[in-house]
Amino acid sequence: MVGTIKHVEVDIQAKLDDFRLASKENEDKARHWDKELAKLCKERAAAHGESGEPAPELLTEEELAHFSTDAQNMVGLVQRSQLERGRQPNDPNVMTELPKRDDRVTQT
Repeated sequence: MVGTIKHVEVDIQAKLDDFRLASKENEDKARHWDKELAKLCKERAAAHGESGEPAPELLTEEELAHFSTDAQNMVGLVQRSQLERGRQPNDPNVMTELPKRDDRVTQT
């Protein structure tokens, strides 16, 4: 009984360590991309400053989520229409092997 409890405790501790490590990695990635975004915003402002036009505003999180959802819906509609026409949907996430062409001449 005590051995089982100790085993479960060790498993939980290992999972907790994994989650802590993943959290730290995600925080590091977020800091990195925040720096990259700030650098690009400065470049964008400088580029628009040279042309005399005001820089367009960035999308808010809600607007960005809305566009992402619209894009996902559009992909679904295209795939559904392809299925209705009897074609295999084009899925950019799935790599398919192209059919090999038979270069041999058939004799009739």
